[in-house]
Amino acid sequence: MCDSLKLPAVRSCATYSFLSFNNEIVICGISIQIIASVVFTSWALRADDFTKPAAYCSAATVTSAGRVTVLVFSLCGVDVLTLIGILVLYIFNDIALKRKIFDLQSSYQLRENICVIRFILPLTVFQTICYLIFSASTGVISLFESSVSLLTYRTLFAAFYVIPYYTMIAPILIWFIIRWSQQLKQSRLRRLKMQNTDGKEVYFRTYADMWNSELSNKH
Repeated sequence: MCDSLKLPAVRSCATYSFLSFNNEIVICGISIQIIASVVFTSWALRADDFTKPAAYCSAATVTSAGRVTVLVFSLCGVDVLTLIGILVLYIFNDIALKRKIFDLQSSYQLRENICVIRFILPLTVFQTICYLIFSASTGVISLFESSVSLLTYRTLFAAFYVIPYYTMIAPILIWFIIRWSQQLKQSRLRRLKMQNTDGKEVYFRTYADMWNSELSNKH
């Protein structure tokens, strides 16, 4: 849950605090993430009896099933809010970038925000879809727990348990995102080499792009 909130939180700081955005904010965010993760996990599994049987691939037992269910639905809600926040940040940064900004640092930060959000958006969408399916299926199956046999209940739970698929596909998706980022970087470098080999031309063109202005022919 905290990891999902990290991206929009960091990008929000980068959007509204161009000058004060530094590594201290990132370190503070990671610290809050670790502490919150320990607190939420301890709350969900406190006083749990691990000698009792648990559902397939689940950490919840009869004692902690209620708290774990609340935690699962909370994760789903946080993922949906995170996706909405990322989309809002992307739109805001895109609108701000289209304005004439003559501060190089601000322009660079806005471009970086859009680039990071564009790269991470596929993973966020995939994660949100997985948690929506998992939360919805868990809620629906739990409604019929008392009216079906234990074997049927565990079979349905295992059939709709998408977390292993998420664990398998997410690293592959991250690998494709990294390759996509590297290809775009190489493509930009090739375009710079093809445009002009003159050092001054490349210098002024780069500054003009960062300032969202047209490059004059009078260099």
